[in-house]
Amino acid sequence: MSDSSRVQISYLKQAEKGTVDEAAFTEIRHTGGTFGAPQETARSDEIRGDAQRGATVRTGQNPEGAINMEFSAQTFDDLLEGFLRSAWSTDATGSIADAVADNTGSAFTTTAGDFTDEDITVGQWIFVSGFDTEGANGWFKVTSIAATTLGVTPAPIADLNAGGNSILFEGAYIRNGILDNYYAFQLEFLDLTNKLRLISDARIDQFSLSSNARDKVTGSFNFTGAKYALATAKDGDGTVTPAPETGILNTTDHATGVFIDGVEYDGCIMSYGLSANFKSRRQNCVGQLQSTDVKLGSLDLSGNISVYLNDTAWANMLAKYEAFTKFSLAFAFTDDDGNGYVFELPQIVLTNEPGSLPGPDSDVMLDFDWAGEPGTVGAENKTIQISRRKVA
Repeated sequence: MSDSSRVQISYLKQAEKGTVDEAAFTEIRHTGGTFGAPQETARSDEIRGDAQRGATVRTGQNPEGAINMEFSAQTFDDLLEGFLRSAWSTDATGSIADAVADNTGSAFTTTAGDFTDEDITVGQWIFVSGFDTEGANGWFKVTSIAATTLGVTPAPIADLNAGGNSILFEGAYIRNGILDNYYAFQLEFLDLTNKLRLISDARIDQFSLSSNARDKVTGSFNFTGAKYALATAKDGDGTVTPAPETGILNTTDHATGVFIDGVEYDGCIMSYGLSANFKSRRQNCVGQLQSTDVKLGSLDLSGNISVYLNDTAWANMLAKYEAFTKFSLAFAFTDDDGNGYVFELPQIVLTNEPGSLPGPDSDVMLDFDWAGEPGTVGAENKTIQISRRKVA
């Protein structure tokens, strides 16, 4: 009997629909989920005369899956490309020896370097490191770029020079787009002999992320496929590349800021999360058991944030809810090795807050739901941007 601890899921990004390339699959770290092909059936309505129903016929097969995960750096970057229907930008890896942190100007400056040569784009978040004072290191959103000045928000904590250090400006970004990315997913029961399931021509249509105080950062990817098969050998080139071994993110050590309109929120947050759906639909044809293609619709993005009620929350969050004020929300993570991500929603609006009153000796919370919509990020109008720092 197969053991759930011996199940391996892997993926391959297809060069085109209809073809699983002869290349290595990559293992996916996961905590469970689903991987199958639900059947569509119809029962005959013939009247038989013996008070019994006619036969059941199969009319369709719908490959689909869900991958539950604990979020870790580099592990899911390819799947985020598939979900966002886009591609990561070129990683900025700039090193500037004479960089200066300018608190008053909300910028970093240089006299010898050139920020325009560093693959940095207005609107993305970059990770700055190398200053002796930690307040000048960390995540900053780029607001402007000139040769000698990099405008950012939030402002560096103080006016500081490099002190002889090489200051690194690193990061890449991805924003939702309209690319048609197809994937093959493979599930193997490693404690059985050559027993695999394969779903191909699949689109990643749903993604979620959840961050609760004193917990792991968790989430899921859902995919809808066109083709499904049972297999007796690995697909692709017959090999599976191991998944990255980066550490699992947690909200105690690795949550490095929540930002409202580019300014770090200084209140106490209990939890936050997002849920996104591209609303896939199948294209089905007469004479075909499985779908001929899977199409994606428009992006539906929503989420929640729960904060302790205090003066800060009243002024910054509850006031926005009551006025139906639209604003940007971003939350950052950085692991022990320096890998990191910033999930940014360029424009959201708080849609609900129930005003719950707990019983005695309890904290009063503000539990907001929010909806995301297209907003300005750099020179584009997008619903979500993810920025990353990838440490080799």
